[in-house]
Amino acid sequence: MRDFRGNDSTMSAIETGKRAKSGSTNAARPRFIMLSERSIKVLKRDTREVVTKHPVSSVCCVVRDPAEPAFFGYITTEPAINNQRYSHVFSTDCVVS
Repeated sequence: MRDFRGNDSTMSAIETGKRAKSGSTNAARPRFIMLSERSIKVLKRDTREVVTKHPVSSVCCVVRDPAEPAFFGYITTEPAINNQRYSHVFSTDCVVS
């Protein structure tokens, strides 16, 4: 992420993800997200293999799209990589108000 602007950066990543999903001919990759007080784990749905894991302390902002609540995302900061920031965007079939 080049220009970090907090929640605005996360919303921008969500919008990019929505455009990519709508223009994609590939099927979405089903994932589970496991949240705990210490970490966020993203797992492959079929094998439960961990795809990525982030300590909660590396998450700097979390946003849900108000117009399309099925889309949400968060940004992590990776200290081991010069504090590089990465956006993570997901959509779900299950939306809780």
